[in-house]
Amino acid sequence: MAIELLKIQVDRIEFRLFGINIVLKKGTTVSYRQEILLALAGCAANLLACIPLYVLYKFGIGGKFTGTLLLFNLLLGGFNLMPVVSLDGGRALESYLCLKTNYQKAERIIMILSLIFLIPTAAAGFYIVMQTGYNISLAAAAVYIFVALVIKSGKKLSCR
Repeated sequence: MAIELLKIQVDRIEFRLFGINIVLKKGTTVSYRQEILLALAGCAANLLACIPLYVLYKFGIGGKFTGTLLLFNLLLGGFNLMPVVSLDGGRALESYLCLKTNYQKAERIIMILSLIFLIPTAAAGFYIVMQTGYNISLAAAAVYIFVALVIKSGKKLSCR
């Protein structure tokens, strides 16, 4: 929907192991401001979905399923807002930093913030696995962030 509102012409959408790649039609460019809006649109959709889910939950419609869906959307939206490489918050911050500074400084800031968020995420994830014996969600997210950091460290930011 954000792509439509910003009138960005998409050639195709590729689903990959670590995320989705939107391939633009030749000659189509996206400004940093547009990239920020696109990155934050997914998080906003998750968080906005919480409003009707909360109303349904409060009125007892859908029971436990509605409550679970509400919590899932809230956690997913919040998780994606983290300023970490490959998450929407990281993409938005990367675009913002490219507007304000050179790419070396932007890359350094993104990598440092990613590590700062990775350490407690990994610690909490592995603690939860040790306590429950089965809930690997947060640990898997930490592994995802780590892999994204390794991949990103081999590439340069594309500040124009």
